[in-house]
Amino acid sequence: MVNSHYKLRRPNLFTISLGAIKHNLREIRKLVGFSTKIIAALKSNAYGFGLEEVTKVVTSEGVDAVALSDLSDASRVRSLN
Repeated sequence: MVNSHYKLRRPNLFTISLGAIKHNLREIRKLVGFSTKIIAALKSNAYGFGLEEVTKVVTSEGVDAVALSDLSDASRVRSLN
């Protein structure tokens, strides 16, 4: 159970590079080839990094599917097409 009153001792900041995501997907594709399916797991708003932005990147790089944990996220992704 998560204590909603817990305060972080140190603030955390994550910087996500969409270019790095593209690069990593290209490298993964080189390793696994085109006969292996790649599924991008983007649950919880792409782990808080922006569902729309990350979905656009991974689909433009040729992932075969996007896995989501929430129907509202799935609806958002479908509306991107």
